[in-house]
Amino acid sequence: MCPSNAMTYPVLRSILIRMNFVKRKELAGHCPAIQKMERNVPYRLKSVQITDDQVSQCCRVWIDGMIIRFDYTRRRKDFCRVVTSRMSTLDLPDKVISRCILFYLNRKDIHIKQLTINKMKWPVQRFFPKNVVSLKIITARGMENSLRLLKNVHFKRVIVDNQCDTSTIFEIPMIYEAKYLMIDTVDMINEALLDMPLVSAAKINQKMNANSTFIDFVQKLIDSENLCIGLKYTATSHDHNFVLRNLKSELRVRINVRKTNWKGRNCLTIDMEGEKELVISWYKTGTVFFPKHHVTAQVLNKGSSKNRASGVIEHFVNVYTSLRNN
Repeated sequence: MCPSNAMTYPVLRSILIRMNFVKRKELAGHCPAIQKMERNVPYRLKSVQITDDQVSQCCRVWIDGMIIRFDYTRRRKDFCRVVTSRMSTLDLPDKVISRCILFYLNRKDIHIKQLTINKMKWPVQRFFPKNVVSLKIITARGMENSLRLLKNVHFKRVIVDNQCDTSTIFEIPMIYEAKYLMIDTVDMINEALLDMPLVSAAKINQKMNANSTFIDFVQKLIDSENLCIGLKYTATSHDHNFVLRNLKSELRVRINVRKTNWKGRNCLTIDMEGEKELVISWYKTGTVFFPKHHVTAQVLNKGSSKNRASGVIEHFVNVYTSLRNN
């Protein structure tokens, strides 16, 4: 008898786990014998993206290279047309979007490395994929209301790209409770960012239209308790008329600061409760015609910065410190 060339279950399972999502679905479609087993093998997806494209009037679901597009119809409200690489359907109720999400992502053994929600209201109530390592949210007006309904959902890493100055997404626990939180936001009209609890070593970048934006957040950091070492807030101004000297003067009037040196840079330091201090530094990027001024406040261990000497001595001490660090 000739030896059998059929794959054993452990070998086939190992291959399916490592296959691209699209190739895996094609293989299961062409081999009915493995379809039942394929459903029980864990999915390891690198990237899942859900995008609401207002320009093209469509919603796109991208799962590791597989694209499903839902074109909104003008003739009938709350209806859409499903478009894939192989077919296009008739007009269907827009609930088909949530059914698609449930069909592909509501699985027992699914692991998603990066889930991106791009200006899209989450289409499924009381469901969110489990085992998501990193969540990225690109905000749009009103989309945060769909995320408030999700309870007991936590992520190791959350990235928020906020371009809406009235968004309240920072008040949602699934955002501020992340172990690693990165926020890039515009200058806010409301106080959602100022009211956000700081429970992790977050990295926050915010565009600054007025000096009060930075000073108010610094005051929030001073008044907060149990801040994590490494928490970093950076305000960026694109204004040609921005004067750093005015910002530092306003800061000295409202808050007790001392001149220090940290990593060879001149900075200002504010003593905080416990063994911590708030170090404020600044730098400039961009070009002569399009300058960008960055002012950073970072929570560090007490003693990280050193007091600056005054006058001429200060100059030579700073030069010596920068040469020693380099």
